[in-house]
Amino acid sequence: MLDPDDLINTPKPDERAIMTYVSCYYHAFQGAQQAETAANRICKVLKVNQENERLMEEYERLASDVSISIFICFPIIRVNPHIGHYIL
Repeated sequence: MLDPDDLINTPKPDERAIMTYVSCYYHAFQGAQQAETAANRICKVLKVNQENERLMEEYERLASDVSISIFICFPIIRVNPHIGHYIL
């Protein structure tokens, strides 16, 4: 990498040296931007996944509550073990 003092202390710095210096900074910051973009995408995916997990747990809880309510409200319904269907 070029030393900035070499560019500043020269009355007329070499154009190629300046372009090389600027190019190095561009590539360094471009890589950082790509890493930040990737990290943001991963965070979004994780948030969606967490929300899906929460919704699945809520669904299981609600389904269990409905099942319990059915058996409480309709105590005459039983499962016939021989045919596997509900009977009255």
